Amino acid sequence: KILLDSKGHASGVQYNDLNGNQQEALARTIFAGIAPSVIADMLPEIQKVEFTKTFANFEPSISLFNISLGLNRSASEFGVTTYSTFIYPDEMRHFADYRQAAARFGQQPNGLMPPYIIADYGRLDSGLRLPNDLYSVSLCGVDRLAWWEGLDDASVKTRKQNWIDALVKDVDRHYPGFASAVVQTEIATARTMQSQLGTPSGSVYGFRPTSSRMFGRLPRAATSIKGLWLSSAYTISGGYSGAMQGGLMAADAALKSKPQLI
Repeated sequence: KILLDSKGHASGVQYNDLNGNQQEALARTIFAGIAPSVIADMLPEIQKVEFTKTFANFEPSISLFNISLGLNRSASEFGVTTYSTFIYPDEMRHFADYRQAAARFGQQPNGLMPPYIIADYGRLDSGLRLPNDLYSVSLCGVDRLAWWEGLDDASVKTRKQNWIDALVKDVDRHYPGFASAVVQTEIATARTMQSQLGTPSGSVYGFRPTSSRMFGRLPRAATSIKGLWLSSAYTISGGYSGAMQGGLMAADAALKSKPQLI
């Protein structure tokens, strides 16, 4: 729960610790890096109604699948020359075909690939990689929570592995030898995003960037609850940059408000 004082201002949070015991942490400033719909469920009913009005007309963004690969050799050895490479199915001729092509991920692989992106993190000179670390590459594309509904755990596991195998094979078709370097795989789907990140419908980019969303209201971190700030992709936009900018906006707004800390 988000705790409020007699004036309806943020005063702290109530949570369960690792032993399941209920605890309270008091603070006049709360940064919420979660979806507004999740925040709303943590508020008393009266404040929940007012809080929800602000976001009533916003739609959730798309979701994604992400296959994380560990390679024992750099992807550049197989011809990957950029950080991000967009792979489109051979038979896809128009951008209008994207929706139909992307929906292939909602079924078992049948030889036809969805569009996806290869992200070669070896292109980023972060200084974090140690000499014996694997090279990190991701395969990313559109996903929907509905594509995983109605499946039992065994069916989910099988489909996940089949898609890992199919997409790695497709990358190898474009960059021969790539598959031989893959020694570690992990997949996250829309179902993963919802269960592990708490994102409604597995949406990972905050709100859908419609024209009314982007131009009808200036992005802001403030909420109807004084002292409660949005600090995530739901503030401005999705992606790494959007999420970080959301946090920056929240911190800047909170500092300017000069809150009295408990």
